[in-house]
Amino acid sequence: MQQYGLIGRQIQHSLSPKLQNAMFAQEHLDANYTLFDIESNYFETNITQLLSQLSGANVTMPYKQQIMPYLDDVSDMARETASVNTLYYDQRGRLIGDTTDGAGFWWAVAQLPLTQTINQVLLIGCGGAARSIMAAKPNEINLTVASRNSENFSRNQVVVDRLLQIPLQALSAISLADYDLIIDATPVGMFDETSILTTQQIAQIPKTGIVIDLKYNKKITPLMALAQQHVPAFNGLGMLVGQGGLSHELWTGYRPELSELMKVIDEG
Repeated sequence: MQQYGLIGRQIQHSLSPKLQNAMFAQEHLDANYTLFDIESNYFETNITQLLSQLSGANVTMPYKQQIMPYLDDVSDMARETASVNTLYYDQRGRLIGDTTDGAGFWWAVAQLPLTQTINQVLLIGCGGAARSIMAAKPNEINLTVASRNSENFSRNQVVVDRLLQIPLQALSAISLADYDLIIDATPVGMFDETSILTTQQIAQIPKTGIVIDLKYNKKITPLMALAQQHVPAFNGLGMLVGQGGLSHELWTGYRPELSELMKVIDEG
């Protein structure tokens, strides 16, 4: 049996095993997908042996960049974003790192039941998923990137300038009235009840706007709970399905019908 899995930390909430094992079953493949929750202290000592046992894998926080030196090569997109979320073996048997996060996210946006066209988009955060969203941005999207004022701000500024050739904005200084879509790509609210946006900021969002919180460990995240009083808000399940389907194709050559996979997740 081929073994696949998700490599990360504090990933017990992940729905990836349900998603990937449903796809393997549909395709009658003798394969299994499970979680590999590795403590940071043991990452370096465990990762090489783990990789030798896997036919492919997904990678999530906090290892999307840390895993890169252990691979034979990475895709241009992974190199550009300094982020890997998918590991697969190429035809020469080399272990390759790629990222399907960005393409998966924009697929999910295209599936939303929207009445208006999305053009002006605000992305909050500069982590691995955010960088992939920047790099995979469709041409018709006008993207602004904002970050909290933190010690990482100047470093994040360099990343945004490299990927998009635009300045990084301070979240506290931005008006949300100008955006059709606001994306939270930060971990804020994942393990507590805090929201990246205040009630006052959310009140600025146009009635036609929408909010997407990339987290999905709670069906309604703290940000969604606030935003839904004003505008439609969605969690990160769509992106999970999109990136997971594209990862699956890299492993097996099969591209699953992503809208069918949304039904698998919704049934849970």
